[in-house]
Amino acid sequence: MYSPSICSTSSDDLVNCQICFQSSHGNHFGVYSCRACAAFFRRAVVGSYKDIKCRQGDGKCHARMDGRFVCKKCRLDRCFEVGMTADKVQHDRDLISSTQSFVLARKRKMLSSIIPQSLQSFLGRPVFILACEPDLATSDRTYIDVKFLIDHASDLLENTVVKMPDSLKSMSGLHKLSYGLEQSRLPNDEIKLCTKIGKAECLLFWEHEFINCAKFLVYCDEFQQLPKNLKIQFLKSVWYTWIRLEKIAQTADIRKKSGESTKCMVTNEISVDYKDIELDITWFTNYKKEQLSYFLDPMECMFIENVVEPLLELDPSVQELTYMLCILSFRFGGKQMGGEIVNVAEKIIDNLSNDLHNHYILDMKIVNYAGRMTKMLKIVKTVEHDLYERMERAQLARIFDIFVIDFSHPEMFFGYQR
Repeated sequence: MYSPSICSTSSDDLVNCQICFQSSHGNHFGVYSCRACAAFFRRAVVGSYKDIKCRQGDGKCHARMDGRFVCKKCRLDRCFEVGMTADKVQHDRDLISSTQSFVLARKRKMLSSIIPQSLQSFLGRPVFILACEPDLATSDRTYIDVKFLIDHASDLLENTVVKMPDSLKSMSGLHKLSYGLEQSRLPNDEIKLCTKIGKAECLLFWEHEFINCAKFLVYCDEFQQLPKNLKIQFLKSVWYTWIRLEKIAQTADIRKKSGESTKCMVTNEISVDYKDIELDITWFTNYKKEQLSYFLDPMECMFIENVVEPLLELDPSVQELTYMLCILSFRFGGKQMGGEIVNVAEKIIDNLSNDLHNHYILDMKIVNYAGRMTKMLKIVKTVEHDLYERMERAQLARIFDIFVIDFSHPEMFFGYQR
């Protein structure tokens, strides 16, 4: 400890802080002191340091050699002992008060009249983009309100009565979800060919697949036990992830049946041929397709051709596809949401893994299924990798305002939730 008597007798006393004995910075509250001790005294006077107790209990704590006090009570006593007076404290200079005033002013939007809004902040475009593409600068944006869709899905998750054949009522969770997946699909003879994708078509696709994912999840008993708010939050986090693999799987199915290598599924009842499709992007960006090559994949890449081929080779059963969908969705949803969902997701995945084991042994009579599992997990990993790459590009597009589109619930759309 640094004893006060050692420095108080120095001939240079006036240039030392009389509280901690380090170099002073002038007269504060009637005493030569450093800024740190002056700030401490101000906080003590306007704050609640008066009721604190001595750390050692004897009221004899001193400053250390580096000037630091370990006891606020003894530091405050030292301030009063050397002559600091509370009546010289200017309360309106207190740092906390000033900060609170600033925050309050900001909340009341008083700063808008002080700091003028720049052109780039008004238009939502960085300066270098404005300089390169001045004709594309605009404040007009497309607004997508999906509240009705979320309300519809929320009602579906809460009020759907799951009906299954008597033969499935005592079956495993994997078989129940597999039945739910089949119920969410329409017969192939109802599939229509779409030759143009624009705003109306995208909204239709999103609505159809968001509800389809909700219909699938109601067949998961563990998911249905979650609180209502967590169920809809989870659905918003994973629906895009779920439909990515589901549509790729349906694309593999339709190609297997039709033999057409460029046909892809965009919903359960609509397909496209990416060699003969018109893509309208004017409703969500002012740039041309050629300028957005980094952000917009060609149609053939959207369906991850390197996944379609392994799926055709694997030819998964509905139970295997259900397992892959759940592994991808629940693992992704757990990472995005954290908290309670992580434990629920891990429990669901463990249960489904056990169910799949029994499905192989009892239903398919396959004892050595390691090879199929390896192929399935490789497919899931490839789709997962593609999803995270898409998320990174979507976030960059949002940062640079490449897409002039806003959502009422941005957390529902991939790349907008962060």
